[in-house]
Amino acid sequence: MRTPDYPALMLSDAELATWAAMAGVLLTLTVVAAVDAINQRSRGAIRALVFMLVLGSATVLMTGLPEHLWPHWPILRDEVLKIGLAPLGCGIALFYLGLWTGSAKDDQMSRYAVPTYSMVLIGAAPALAWLAATGHPADELLLFNAALAFLAVIFAALVAVRSVTLGDELARGMVVACLFLAVSVSGLYATGLGVVHDSWQQGMTAAATVGYFLTVVTLSIQRTRAARRLKREAMGSTASEEGSGHLPRGVALMQRVDDALWRSARVDRPCIVAAVAVPNLYAYADTSPLELEPQIIATLAARIRRIVGFRNVLGLYHSRCFLLAVSAVQDPRRGSLVADRMLRYVERAVPLDPRTRYQEFVPQIGIGVVHVEPHPNGEQADALSVMNRAEQLALLATSLPERIVRTRHIDPEGSIFGELG
Repeated sequence: MRTPDYPALMLSDAELATWAAMAGVLLTLTVVAAVDAINQRSRGAIRALVFMLVLGSATVLMTGLPEHLWPHWPILRDEVLKIGLAPLGCGIALFYLGLWTGSAKDDQMSRYAVPTYSMVLIGAAPALAWLAATGHPADELLLFNAALAFLAVIFAALVAVRSVTLGDELARGMVVACLFLAVSVSGLYATGLGVVHDSWQQGMTAAATVGYFLTVVTLSIQRTRAARRLKREAMGSTASEEGSGHLPRGVALMQRVDDALWRSARVDRPCIVAAVAVPNLYAYADTSPLELEPQIIATLAARIRRIVGFRNVLGLYHSRCFLLAVSAVQDPRRGSLVADRMLRYVERAVPLDPRTRYQEFVPQIGIGVVHVEPHPNGEQADALSVMNRAEQLALLATSLPERIVRTRHIDPEGSIFGELG
């Protein structure tokens, strides 16, 4: 072991108060995450706890607070934990962000670049800690850490902005979190290197750090709750307002499909518009004493939403036909995979209210898929024409053994051409 290449920071009363307050907030969030992990015992809750433990610890170490409180601990004095935990926390945070967005199926950056760089950061952590323990200059390692961290911030911001452009409204909050993170990383590494002592700069760093963690935790809780709700509804165990009343219809649905087509045309990518017809939805309407439609629609909507993800469009074209749009498709197999999964998953029996005379509803569906290719001139397809064609194909598919009908091309005037199959 060795002593650092620059003197360990001796915190003033103002610095001690600032960093202690920040550490108190992070500790509180960690305790909340631990309680939630114990109660929920889910992968999302465990990921949140790991995130808080690793990245929160790295953040507090960078302030010099533990070194100030326990100056005789060699592992703190020699910067081993500070240098090793920082890239590990950045790698975990970036990897979890890719999982949170759920866009790996549609976006190559989320599928390849983000996991690759996350593994680079996680793999670099023990190597950098070993270099610190064997006497490599700490200031050089911290500068290298700073470069790795800033690149991770850039990746995170690109992923968040990309998710917003692809239609994930909740990702707007993650863009704000990335802005907090950029300020936090700048201030923390400047503090760790001993180049910042102004109380207002440290206060801004602490505020940005707390803002980042609070924003990320809040967004993670929101998405986890939404995922749990969808899982329950997909099993038919609960009814949902989203299934009946909150799904966009009419003009609102057409506007969202038009937005999906516009996003796809802007990035020169195909867009998949599909309809799922359920012709036997009213099969029990005349014989059941209770209204079954909202429960059935809620369950089928949750199943489709779990397949297409949170960012893509899902609505009711009419009461017996769902309509969805997957924008900016990068995988040419995406349309086939979505349709095949819906055919297997959506057609499962829906448990009904035990007070009715029927115990389950077995949907009979037909799926129509319109694969909208980008036009060479950048012109956008007509949303209403695409929606009408998808519905026609879905109704046709209900009478066919394969129950899926696809068309591959559409011109900007709305006339469809190509082979069906």
